[in-house]
Amino acid sequence: MKRFTPYIFPLVVLAIVFFLVYRWYNMRNQQGDTSQYGEGIQIENLSDADLDTVIRGTGDFKTSPLEMSENTASTVEGIGSVRYEVKDGKVRFSVAADLPEPKTPYHVWIQTRGGDNLTKAFDLELGKGGYMGTAAVSQDLLPLEVFVSQAGDKGQVMDQVILKGVIENSQETTP
Repeated sequence: MKRFTPYIFPLVVLAIVFFLVYRWYNMRNQQGDTSQYGEGIQIENLSDADLDTVIRGTGDFKTSPLEMSENTASTVEGIGSVRYEVKDGKVRFSVAADLPEPKTPYHVWIQTRGGDNLTKAFDLELGKGGYMGTAAVSQDLLPLEVFVSQAGDKGQVMDQVILKGVIENSQETTP
């Protein structure tokens, strides 16, 4: 027995190494080449209500939906909303829209309700959450109609409106 004693420890170490290599190889083949760091994390799809809460965010912003225009409802589909805040005599608003990738940029145009003073506000830029843009105008212009269009020329805007919405005059009185 004394002549096998020097070989026992190296054989045990070798058996452990082979066991670990075998285990590593099987784990790699079962899971692909993914990392083990996020092993306990579960990723879920958000429900429509949860997604709406995330998009709205927090704060005193009011939200107005952008509706599909009858002019282009059959060719371009999308959804969007206008978030706005009336503060210090200004209306700060942002437009967020989920639209297909365009051949020409999307433009946001505004005008007073029932007016003919159509003005380009900004171009929508593609971000992580879709197309977004922000602007501020005087509170005296409320209520405002907001149009998302692919037309860059003022004369063609109303023919190419994709989404439209309204920013209401909702002044809050503080007691």
